[in-house]
Amino acid sequence: MFIKSLELNNFKRFKDLKLEFSGDITVIKGPNEQGKSSVVQAFIAAIFYDSAKSNEDIKKLQAWGSEKLYSIILGFEAQGEDYILEKDFEQKKISLKNETTEETIDDYKEVSKKLNQLGGYQSPELFFNTACVKQGELAVLDKKQTISEALGDIVSGGGASISLRSIFKRIEKAQDDLKRGLGRGLAKNPGILLRLQGDLEKNSRELEAKRRIFEEEDKARQKLTSMLSEREALKESFDVKDRMYKNAIAYFEISKVLEGLNSEHDILRKKIDIMRELESQRSDIKRNLESLREFASIDLKKYTGLAEDLENLSNEISRIEDEIKEMKKRGIKVRETINPRFLISGGILLVLGFLGTIIHPALFFSWALFGILSFWAGFSKFFFSRMTQKKLQGKLSEIRDEIRGKGDILKKELTLFRVGSVDEIEQKKKEFHDQEIKLGNISSKIEGMLGGETKESVTERIKEVEKRIAIEEVKIKEQKLRPSSREEQATLERDVERLQKKLFQMDRQVIELETLISRESAPREDIVRFEEKIFSIQEELKGARNKERVFTVLSETLYEAQQKTFSSTRKILEEYISEFLSEITEGKYSEIFIKPGMKIKVFSNEKGEEIEPEGNLSQGALEQLYLVARFALISMLYQSARPLVILDDPFGNFDQKRKAKVRQILKRLSQNFQIILLTCSDEYDKWGKAVMLN
Repeated sequence: MFIKSLELNNFKRFKDLKLEFSGDITVIKGPNEQGKSSVVQAFIAAIFYDSAKSNEDIKKLQAWGSEKLYSIILGFEAQGEDYILEKDFEQKKISLKNETTEETIDDYKEVSKKLNQLGGYQSPELFFNTACVKQGELAVLDKKQTISEALGDIVSGGGASISLRSIFKRIEKAQDDLKRGLGRGLAKNPGILLRLQGDLEKNSRELEAKRRIFEEEDKARQKLTSMLSEREALKESFDVKDRMYKNAIAYFEISKVLEGLNSEHDILRKKIDIMRELESQRSDIKRNLESLREFASIDLKKYTGLAEDLENLSNEISRIEDEIKEMKKRGIKVRETINPRFLISGGILLVLGFLGTIIHPALFFSWALFGILSFWAGFSKFFFSRMTQKKLQGKLSEIRDEIRGKGDILKKELTLFRVGSVDEIEQKKKEFHDQEIKLGNISSKIEGMLGGETKESVTERIKEVEKRIAIEEVKIKEQKLRPSSREEQATLERDVERLQKKLFQMDRQVIELETLISRESAPREDIVRFEEKIFSIQEELKGARNKERVFTVLSETLYEAQQKTFSSTRKILEEYISEFLSEITEGKYSEIFIKPGMKIKVFSNEKGEEIEPEGNLSQGALEQLYLVARFALISMLYQSARPLVILDDPFGNFDQKRKAKVRQILKRLSQNFQIILLTCSDEYDKWGKAVMLN
């Protein structure tokens, strides 16, 4: 239940006031005596008071100096629907309208029932003593009260004034009052036994009234017994459904794991198969390389040189044969040509003489030598080279002999390597090189597929995956899991949520009944006391003793009821406080235990034992623990979507460090609670939505 707005007319100091609230934290601020506490009273009046009545509690809230009563309009959201609650105490009217469905309720009892259903609001006393944290209430040590005692007051009776602790004290006092003055005759302040005789008739009438209250309490006990039996059956049904749902989820999760493992197994198997194919190809290439390895070391230039020599010699034979044919055709016996040696020598001398003009005049001597060479050549056979057909035929024969010699050598080499030509040797050599490159590529592919692993490690991984697959399949068999459809899982999940919600609601009703029984135990005390009064007139001594025994039984009964109440709240308190304990104690403590009697202890890692918070935790940590525990109790008692919590400036004695921690705690708690903080300070403006009272 989420309070969205509050409108007041003629209410205490407010003639007209409208407030809007945030879903998490709303800070209502204003100076002292400016109506912050009036806002709390307005909430109580809006939720609990009957607008058809005009008792003292209602009248004291009307505007000062006004003769008319007030009206209140409360806007809220619950279960996804918007509501407007209007109470006009002047016109004696009430209206609760569902803005979503247009449904309207105008009967006070029906409205109260609906508010209880939507927000868990039962009585103003319970709301004020549980959901309202007042100024100074967090300073539990300042009140000489432990956290356990403070929480015990809230759980057992909704406040310290009607707690079981105060009831026990009253029982002790009643026992003292019962025996006071006995055996001493006249007493200045006589006890109950000495005063009963004159009050017999009056006490009898009161006894009858108390018996009626006791009968109501007894009916509550019977209802509690029946509800506990019903809860046990519901719990068994929940356990069955929950187990089925968990099995379905477990099968689904194991199936997902198996799917992943099978996929991994297929990938690894495929990798092994590809590796085997590549290794087969590599083996074939290695065999080819072995057959071509002899060509790798062949000096190809040697054979290409022989081939070029043979080709040049063949060309020379063709040239000489053409020259012989030309000489025969022309009828020339001798052919003279300038001696090429003369041309070379003369050219060198001419160049050297020319360089004399550039380098040194001494080189001019080369021209003189050139002249002498030219003169000598003119009178000798040196200048001309003479070639006859016979010489050409002889030269031709020499070249052919050389061709045969070199040809035989080349043929012998080609036969040795089983090839027919030099080109074939070159082709074999190239083929060897290509096979080497291909071998390197395949080896790289294998290494790439292995990714740094070995074939053996991949095989081991396959075995490991197969082992894990077998383990997961065994889990399904051992746990007797079976497949279920999405629809079946969804149905089981809805059933579990429904039963869990019903169990939670029933636990709440049990707590309410136990709280009611614990709080209404006072009539049992009165009945015993009045019966003992009447009986003591007849048998004073016997009556006193019997009554003393009854009080003892009563104390034990109250203690048992107290323990039952505490046992039902213990788990919730432990879960709530555990979420914040490490943060509150700055990591020193992380475990908390709620012992019987609401005895709170924390586990000290340093000491290795459970210790009491008081005397070990700081004042700030104690106050924060108590604050979180209060929120846990509120969550338990008010099972609305977002229970309302009102903080009436309870952090006034906190230093800045403690306030910073509390702010973080409230920020997290505001995810599940609607928090209204009343304050007169501006320092809380950033804690939530700030609203200034005007």
